[in-house]
Amino acid sequence: MPRLVPAVLAVLAAATLVRADEAGSALDSLVQAEKAFSAQSVEQGMKTAFLDNLADEGVIFRPGPINGRSSWAARRNPPGTLIWEPSFAEVSALGDVGVSTGPWEYRPPDSSGAVAYGHFVSIWVRGEKTPWKVAVDLGISHDRPERGGLGAVEFRPGPEHPYHEGPPPQHSTKSGGVSMSFGGVGFGVGTGGGGPPEDPYRRNAWEVNRMMGAERTLAFELHGKGAGRAYPRIATEDVRVYRDGAEPTIGIAEGILQNDGKPQNIEFVPFGKSVSGTWDFGYSYGLVLRKVKGTARTDSSGYLHVWRHTGTDEWKLSLDVESAFPKR
Repeated sequence: MPRLVPAVLAVLAAATLVRADEAGSALDSLVQAEKAFSAQSVEQGMKTAFLDNLADEGVIFRPGPINGRSSWAARRNPPGTLIWEPSFAEVSALGDVGVSTGPWEYRPPDSSGAVAYGHFVSIWVRGEKTPWKVAVDLGISHDRPERGGLGAVEFRPGPEHPYHEGPPPQHSTKSGGVSMSFGGVGFGVGTGGGGPPEDPYRRNAWEVNRMMGAERTLAFELHGKGAGRAYPRIATEDVRVYRDGAEPTIGIAEGILQNDGKPQNIEFVPFGKSVSGTWDFGYSYGLVLRKVKGTARTDSSGYLHVWRHTGTDEWKLSLDVESAFPKR
């Protein structure tokens, strides 16, 4: 897992991070970090750029999640040029966790034009005294975009996450969750009294558990009813959905169309998850396993989910990325 600011230190450092961004917002600094990352890739090569910008425990997918620094250190610098530009970014209220996404192109060494296109999604993290670093990087490939590609990117910021001093908001006294296994499905609901724990360490674990409960609900709904039921219940209105072979979509209706409309025998196997120090923004990543109907075959993909804590006191899916493993 990326080494984020520990929960207690994050809370104590919140005012410091907010003050540090008065001259330039956390969103602006993240966007500039992403642009500088791309510029370094062009000027110095992919290997140097990734080694300089990945967090110590930053994750890339090849095709499953692995330590990015170890992977890049063991590789030669690839030929050609990888270039990209952010078209959307969003950061937590504390400014310790953010996401950036946009189009990428791979251009061969002879500069004869791009031969591959797609969209990247990067999770960025930083501490009180440390700069933005990439914690998770995953992308998709698709044909040349009809509009909004490199040279025509229109940047759109995500919703603001205002920082509120004082005690955390109280949550409902009831909580529920679902769980499922690849061989079958289970469902359970539990209740509990009171709001979130006052201790920041316990609060952090409590919010991570609630966020992952939403992910288990997503899997349950996809299994039982399909995306047409899952997205309206679990996703934000502006949810972004990324699948190989298609340009990303924005919105629940469009996201449903990016998925198989039928119920899916699906399981999310999380490899990592984290939430911001203000518990308003989080992410999870790992493997997606799909049982192919009528066969014994299981299709695997890497996934990254970005979660937003909403004003209705729920964790909602705001960005959903899947990158399929090559077929054998």
